[in-house]
Amino acid sequence: MSEAELRAFTGKGNSSGSDSEEDLKIRIYASYLLFEMSNSGNALEEAILWTKRGIVASPPDKQALNEWLDILVTLLVILHHSQQLAGRIAEATEAIEDLSRAIDAMKTAISLTPDDSPDLADRLNNLGLWLSTRFERIDMVEDLDYAVEAAKKAVKLTPESHQHYAGYLNNLANSHGKRFQRTSTVDDINCAIEASSRAVKSTSRKHPSFLNSLGVWLCARFETSGELMDLDHSIEAARRAVDITSPSLRKFERTDSVKDLNEALDIFTQCLGATPRDGPNFASTLNNLGICHGMRFERAGSIADLDHAIERTHESVVSTPHGHPQLPNRLNSLGNQLRARFQRTGAAQDLEHAIDAAEKAIKIATKTHPHYPTYLSSLANKLSLRSERTNEVHHLDRAIDLIDEAIQGTPLSRDSLAAYYNNLGSSLRTRYEKVGRESDIARAIEASNKAVDLTARDHPDISSYLNTLSNVFGSRFHRADSLDDLDRCIKNITKAVEAMPQDHPDRSVIINSLGNGLDKRFEVTKSAGDRDSQMQWLLQAWNSKAAAPSQKNTSSWFCCLRIHTAKRMGEGQCIAA
Repeated sequence: MSEAELRAFTGKGNSSGSDSEEDLKIRIYASYLLFEMSNSGNALEEAILWTKRGIVASPPDKQALNEWLDILVTLLVILHHSQQLAGRIAEATEAIEDLSRAIDAMKTAISLTPDDSPDLADRLNNLGLWLSTRFERIDMVEDLDYAVEAAKKAVKLTPESHQHYAGYLNNLANSHGKRFQRTSTVDDINCAIEASSRAVKSTSRKHPSFLNSLGVWLCARFETSGELMDLDHSIEAARRAVDITSPSLRKFERTDSVKDLNEALDIFTQCLGATPRDGPNFASTLNNLGICHGMRFERAGSIADLDHAIERTHESVVSTPHGHPQLPNRLNSLGNQLRARFQRTGAAQDLEHAIDAAEKAIKIATKTHPHYPTYLSSLANKLSLRSERTNEVHHLDRAIDLIDEAIQGTPLSRDSLAAYYNNLGSSLRTRYEKVGRESDIARAIEASNKAVDLTARDHPDISSYLNTLSNVFGSRFHRADSLDDLDRCIKNITKAVEAMPQDHPDRSVIINSLGNGLDKRFEVTKSAGDRDSQMQWLLQAWNSKAAAPSQKNTSSWFCCLRIHTAKRMGEGQCIAA
């Protein structure tokens, strides 16, 4: 039938209440076909109205009612997705209402489904998926709680030999993983990795979606703890399942945490190779691969990783249609990689492109989006860097306002809040150095202390937060000349160095800062202990195998200068090269 014929057919008999079940289903199908041809939401709404009429007229037995509810749920989900693809998802309200109607209908269908029905697991799985989708839009943690429970039941009801068993496990993993991202509950990330590993083991090693999920949650666990020793068993299972053997992808293998990061990179690389370019998971896999390359750059310091990170995240953004709910997240990822390269190379165009990506992410995302505070803080970080480069304070003013807004945003995990306070402390410190406002340095100390207090001592970011706190006290010392501030500066930067892995590429930079602080205190106190500590730390920086040559040269320069000074003061000592 043509579109005109379908419109004529669906327009007949709208006022009739005596349609048979068969007539109603024909009208529903015709309305759906019209939607497929014209992409008209009105046609789909018409199909939904016919379906509701079928529910009202349904015989009073559970099986018949369930059939109608299944039709209603399917149509509502299709309507939700069509609005998403049309870009209306940014407005959220109408699309979320349709999704909520689908969730309510599915809950009713589940309540009417016998425990031994073969349809129950599938309905529970779909309910979990839609609850998880709604959480991403309105940030109700209760949706994730229900999603996890529904997914658990679906897995429990399904035999391991069932064709959908791996898919149900993967959805369970993603529900646990999303809840971990929201609440930082360690048990959730453990469960996510366990379920993902089981999904990979139970199906083809080339299944992109399952490999992608496993890589995502391995990266998330690495990013949170820095050490993944307790995952040896599940990682070995994943390795056997995907047959990862390439030695070229082990070149940055240093510690157990980096092994796990390499594992995630291997998985994403295989996943990308198995994902069609026009498939729905292609952009997501590119983004995840780019993020992992960026994380490995931060840990191992290879600029090649950073270049790969930018290439992958940029391609992910290009591959994501306008209006897609993940576009802001992918823009944010791209901006973060560009910002990292600017900090490494000083290329101003990278910073400007990073700011542009961050601005777009904020413009696209709704203020109620659970990641909106992250996007605000991310833009603020980049504006602070621009202010340092251009010496224009108004960029810094806006950055501080954005971080304040992020902190006051939706309920935040401890990790997120700590990161925002760290950014706030750093930005306030920079403005204090430019403007000299005492209230800024007082707030900077308060914010930086909060970042440290909110962070576990074994968290991989604790050294960065301690370094920020040290810098804040150092800035006040330079203006107020208070020895107490210098003591606190040295105390915190010493903790920062001690918290960093021995092979971290930035360790030498932090040690050089510690050497500066000890040198300043020696000038005031003439303490031999400060001189000895300074020499020991600087030699450690010089002997570091992970330090970049430029960092070693700085350390060497410091060592030579200290030796020269010590000799002039009659305190020379032999230092082994």
